Amino acid sequence: MFVGDANNCFEATLYKDKNLLLAKRYWNNCPNEDGVPSIKEILVNGDIKVIEIIREINANV
Repeated sequence: MFVGDANNCFEATLYKDKNLLLAKRYWNNCPNEDGVPSIKEILVNGDIKVIEIIREINANV
């Protein structure tokens, strides 16, 4: 399982060095450059079992 800051996601560029730098910032979970509160995203491999739903977001969708 990996927990990262979605603010560190990036659009790829034409420059390999820049892409590698941005990817390292993401995977090393560095503070985001904008200094805004992090948005936690979780990447999981395998099955997930829901134990309890605490709050529903967009329940009418």
